[in-house]
Amino acid sequence: MENLELMERTERIINLWKENDVEYIDFEFNCGGDSMNDTTLNIYDTKGDLVKNDELENYFDNEVYHNVNFYEASDGHYIGESGNVHISLNDEETDFEYSKESESEWCEHTHFTETINLTDEEVDFIDKYVSDINGNMSEGDYNINYKVDFIKSDELVEVEEKLMNKIEDYFENYEPDLDNLSEWHTMEIDIDSLDKEDKTIKVEMSFEHYAYYPSDDY
Repeated sequence: MENLELMERTERIINLWKENDVEYIDFEFNCGGDSMNDTTLNIYDTKGDLVKNDELENYFDNEVYHNVNFYEASDGHYIGESGNVHISLNDEETDFEYSKESESEWCEHTHFTETINLTDEEVDFIDKYVSDINGNMSEGDYNINYKVDFIKSDELVEVEEKLMNKIEDYFENYEPDLDNLSEWHTMEIDIDSLDKEDKTIKVEMSFEHYAYYPSDDY
């Protein structure tokens, strides 16, 4: 009985499709954040004009979810997808075909390692007192962690301030070859990367950015 009702309803929708001279339906969507967000359904006739029919709109606005998989569940790395579903009557005029074309959005972190030149005073300061240095650009928060207790003289304060300014300027003016950057970027310097002979140290940087890829058509 249920199958019979389904067949009868499909037949009615096919007749409505033909009566309204429908060519195809475009279902535009933008999903993510555990929600389908905005969707738009437009029905076009063979002349390219919009068709207004409540029964067709309600039917396909519901049926599209039974025929197409949408991935709205975000996890911090995967954000969501957006695109269109093309709906058309099959060649046999017995049912409808659904074809999804979409682009997925991802939040990614790309790492860069660079070398910073140091003065003799900075090398000595890092070698004697520093365990690591870290910070992030979005909050402007930079920290230096010490490996020993010591009395910070005016001279050492000056060396530290110049060192931190050098690191911050380098990090905040660094231009990674990335598109769609966010505002969240982090840096870290490990004492193990200090080269006392060459007077250099490595800075590890991570830049958050958004990447877009064609989604699989499920």
